[in-house]
Amino acid sequence: MASKAITSMIAIILVIVLIVSALAISITVIRNSIRSGGSNVKSVRISSLKLYGGLTASASANPSSNFTILIDNSGTAITITGITLRGSNISLVTAWDLGNLASPAANNNNFALPYGVANGNAVPPAVVSSYTFYPWSQTQQSIVVGQTFYYIVTFSNGQLISGSVIAL
Repeated sequence: MASKAITSMIAIILVIVLIVSALAISITVIRNSIRSGGSNVKSVRISSLKLYGGLTASASANPSSNFTILIDNSGTAITITGITLRGSNISLVTAWDLGNLASPAANNNNFALPYGVANGNAVPPAVVSSYTFYPWSQTQQSIVVGQTFYYIVTFSNGQLISGSVIAL
């Protein structure tokens, strides 16, 4: 009788261990999925990123700074949905021009546009694409050469790439 009870106890313990293991694996998969924007597959990679020091654009002044990115998209067609730049001596930059001329805020790149080859935020599939964005702010700000800046680039597939860059 005692050996049957021990065998039953061992069987119950094994079932509990299996359930806990399955739950731990499920939590890990869900956590990794959330971290990568809803997918365990990351199709977008930044192969080069440079921030050139100078001044941001404004409504009345041309920029002398720019942000150049090479994006490798091994997945389907997507868009860049936003770029954020911050540093110790500048206010947050979230507006970007596609050209290097002074422009009102209304002429900034519209990151909300859907995918379209002619749109400045389009990231075509299965290719490395080059982008140059000019930081725009209400009043000109200085992107100082040699200083570290922090960026976040978001994409329509939910992926987010962040890091730091030293202005050249």
